[in-house]
Amino acid sequence: MPSAVMGSTALLSLLLFTVHVAAAATVHEHSQCLHNPPDLSQHGVEAGKEVGNLPGGFRAYVTGPPSSRRAVVLASDVYGFKAPLLRKISDKVGMIGYYVVVPDFFNGDPYNDSKNLSEWIKSHSPVTAAQDAKPLFDYLRQEGKSVRVGGYCWGGKFATEMAKTDNIEVAVLSHPANVTVDDMKGQMAN
Repeated sequence: MPSAVMGSTALLSLLLFTVHVAAAATVHEHSQCLHNPPDLSQHGVEAGKEVGNLPGGFRAYVTGPPSSRRAVVLASDVYGFKAPLLRKISDKVGMIGYYVVVPDFFNGDPYNDSKNLSEWIKSHSPVTAAQDAKPLFDYLRQEGKSVRVGGYCWGGKFATEMAKTDNIEVAVLSHPANVTVDDMKGQMAN
């Protein structure tokens, strides 16, 4: 792999880790992630925009240059793609030249405290979401983009599932939830 690509991949990984380190936790009934839900009213200036009807039927927040040959798909925690900090992270990644897509993998039904987490997870499986996202990843690759995935909490499991496919170049997991040792076997970079 050329050193420029390795450098940009390392920079992306470091940026994703650094910006979100304050929210590091593993999702379970007593996690920091669940005890610190995003304040959805705290929107700042966003560089991107929400779009609908992406391949796979997803709505998404997109940012960064659409003409970039490098794409990042960010998978949210259980609170969904509208979280202001996630959008801020997306905008920062977009500013360094990546086309960033943050899909609504929950189809307008993110987790909130009024829901039973175990039941919600059953109907919002990251494994199923990874299968459902295949058309989106195929589209990005057909557009000539090399695709990376970053996942937070719930999205960490999603990123792990995507790493089991040939659809991505790099997966970055930040405080992944429900990721097992078996998930990680065979996922080392070539």
